[in-house]
Amino acid sequence: MDRLKISENKRFFTHQDGKPFIWLADTDWTIAHRLKWDDVKYLMQKRKSQGFTVLQIVALDPEQDKEMRNPG
Repeated sequence: MDRLKISENKRFFTHQDGKPFIWLADTDWTIAHRLKWDDVKYLMQKRKSQGFTVLQIVALDPEQDKEMRNPG
């Protein structure tokens, strides 16, 4: 996939040629913390074959990292 850019009116993403990027997301927030890499790759390929364009995840998980819960 090519790099995305922000539209001229700054309201949505587009492909480099200006065609709108459709943000169809699956939300697997803690996938990185709960699955093995092979399982993650399988899920990403499955979602791609189903037409999803985005997989939304949480990079850092406060449920798993006690220091993130109270950073003060």
